[in-house]
This record gives sequence, C-alpha cells and structure tokens, in this order.
Amino acid sequence: MVTWNLGEIKLWIVPMLDPLFRKNQNGFRRGQSTTAQIPFIRRMLEERKKFNKSVAICFVNFRKAFDSSSRNILFEVLALSGIPPRIVEAIRVLYANTNVTVISPD
Repeated sequence: MVTWNLGEIKLWIVPMLDPLFRKNQNGFRRGQSTTAQIPFIRRMLEERKKFNKSVAICFVNFRKAFDSSSRNILFEVLALSGIPPRIVEAIRVLYANTNVTVISPD
C-alpha cells in the first residue's frame, strides 16, 4: 500500500502547475496572498473614477461556489494539465468522503 500526504503531493504538482497560472494570480501560490490584490483593486477604482469610467467587480460567494464545484472536473483538469495519473488518483483518494467548513469573521 502506498501512502501519500498532502505535503508530498503539493511538492509534485506545484512545479507542474505554477507555469500555467497568470502572473497576477495570487491565491494558491507560494509566497502570495489574495489580499495582495486589494491595492490593485483600489488603484484601479481610483483610475476609473479619475477618468469617469465605469467598472465592474465580481466577488465570489465561496460557500456556494465550492458547494457546487465538481471534483471530477477538478481531477480531469489536473490530468489534462499533465499531472501524472498516480498523483491525480492520490488527490482523488484524499478528497473522498470529505466535508469542508469555511469560517469567516463575518
């Protein structure tokens, strides 16, 4: 029986997936944080206001987003991204019969 832990799997897939991310994506990247986007959003809003331009911003309700996301599609995307089948299967096993709760200060 082969055992995997999430840290080992992460060491395998991060170098494979990192080049696929956009440079401005901060979430799910080492040394980056989604809060790094706040100054960018503020500057963008100030610039748009300065030139009297409209702007649209979309915020995601993560509870609903993750409640409805298909893990099977996640596994397909990982496989299509070049992640070896044994790693995809290890991730599939980790996600089997799990529940997640997001705790927010709100």
